Amino acid sequence: MKVTIIGAGFSGLSLAYFLIKKGFQVEVFETKSSPGGLIQTIETDRGLVETAATSVLLTSDLEEIIKDININCFLPKKKSRKKYICVNHSPKRIPLKLIDLLSLFKGIVKLLLNKKKVAPLKNESLSSWSDRVFNSEVTKKLVSPAMTGIYADSANNLSASLVLKKVFTKEKKSRSKGPVNFKGGMGNFIQALEKFLIKNHVQFHYDSQVDDFNTISNPVVIATSYQQARELNIDLPIIPLKDVSSVTLFFDGTPPLEGFGTLFPLEENLSSQGVLFNTSMFEGRTKTGYSETWILSNKTDLSKDKLLELILEDRDKVFKTNESPVDSMIHHWPEAFPLYGKELEALLYKEPNLPKSVFLTGNYLGNLGLSGIIEQNKLLSIKMSQELI
Repeated sequence: MKVTIIGAGFSGLSLAYFLIKKGFQVEVFETKSSPGGLIQTIETDRGLVETAATSVLLTSDLEEIIKDININCFLPKKKSRKKYICVNHSPKRIPLKLIDLLSLFKGIVKLLLNKKKVAPLKNESLSSWSDRVFNSEVTKKLVSPAMTGIYADSANNLSASLVLKKVFTKEKKSRSKGPVNFKGGMGNFIQALEKFLIKNHVQFHYDSQVDDFNTISNPVVIATSYQQARELNIDLPIIPLKDVSSVTLFFDGTPPLEGFGTLFPLEENLSSQGVLFNTSMFEGRTKTGYSETWILSNKTDLSKDKLLELILEDRDKVFKTNESPVDSMIHHWPEAFPLYGKELEALLYKEPNLPKSVFLTGNYLGNLGLSGIIEQNKLLSIKMSQELI
């Protein structure tokens, strides 16, 4: 049976992989001239720039894909094990006081002994849940910045049920061996996956706009962003969407701090959500000097000069340096990520009402990370094979 996928981003490509494994014929329509969507790698004179994701968690599903597409992955450097959270404009590996560490430990014990008792309530925010299970200091200095680094919003606006879904469901969880990247970056993974799919007779139609999926006779999977899915007349409500900016800076000399990166709690009153230390994470990221990638939300309307000004102000406050970058590259992603809040929770609680033989996949279905999307698409391929064949 033939299946049409609309969208050749990470969601569309990974689903195509699992569908051909189930014996489907697959064709993919993409409005852009190349695959990958947000995920691209740009090679500059100074080193690699990842436009979005800088790594992906190595699960058994990803290992299967890596083996099939014949690409080698890089494990992180040992120095990347150091992760920091900013406290009073100073990066700390342990941002909590002893009394708060005890509260954290007690909360973890509650989770282990009686998950049902501490499970998130309907419409409960992540901050309210964390305050209830741990305390407000653990929320402010650990839970909120950690989740802000993933979901690009504060714990006050995030749904505890969505963010903690895998902790409290009985679904079999994929074990991860940690983050990996690839020679040539994430973009090289996308290219190798596309090459494998073409070899297995997947048809790609680039620079192709599908305005009405109802004209397609075979089953269709919408693998676009949430907003693009709505524009295809899929009956989806309006939910808050996040604008995210990724800014990679290159510097000469040695970095002021090494590790995976630093997250910034809201209470720090900084413009950025966090910074990744690219050179410390994986081999082959820079040719000379070092690079950092700064993440900001709701700043896509700012000019390049203003954005750099805000980042360098943050950098001076946190790392106590006024060093100027020798090169920079900015990528804006307007409305690219859904807010994992109460609106999305309500949507997923009742599930979208879809036409027959129309399916959805994407970062708005409960899995924001790449490994989660891989797992989601594997399950979707199983569902489609059961319903369609």
